[in-house]
Amino acid sequence: MNKYSVSAVAIWLLVFLSGCATMPKIGQQKFVQASGVKPSWINETWMEQDDKIFVTGSVRGADDFALGIREAEVEGIANLIKAIQVKVRFEFGRSTKGQNLERGDLGKIVEEVIALTTENIKTTGLKLEKMYWEKQEETVSADRIRYVYDCYAFTSISKADYAAAIDRAINGELEKAKEARNRSAEKLLNEVKTKLNK
Repeated sequence: MNKYSVSAVAIWLLVFLSGCATMPKIGQQKFVQASGVKPSWINETWMEQDDKIFVTGSVRGADDFALGIREAEVEGIANLIKAIQVKVRFEFGRSTKGQNLERGDLGKIVEEVIALTTENIKTTGLKLEKMYWEKQEETVSADRIRYVYDCYAFTSISKADYAAAIDRAINGELEKAKEARNRSAEKLLNEVKTKLNK
């Protein structure tokens, strides 16, 4: 082989390898645009301010913008419900020390209060306050891309609505305890109600 052939092969190999090096990887995403400046609230799952409770939900890689925002809002509500579950279980656990309740009765009461509170929250004044999104270009194959959205929803509920949802749930269980003449359950529910409304 002469030196011109070797040079031609080397140049061809260099062009081929540099082309391969710049090909995007499948699944790789590239930022395209955003709805504004990235807000600080997207890093908070729960926040209390003034007379409101705020929750954030997020969805990454949504194919549809509107659906992505809705899914993010639903995730925020799920975060709120999880926080309520933890808080209710914690307060019931703290209040049951020294109580004369059957373990099955306690579990039933706790689950009923959580279920009723959750239902009350869903039908109360939840409000989508703000949203933020980022559009990404994702490589699907060597010759195809698609656009996906990372969506964030900032949802609120007033502290008054939040407290009312818990009160309605506990009051419903108090009525059942009174009808069953279960003094231990009544005492426990009243203690938990006081603690949850602080």
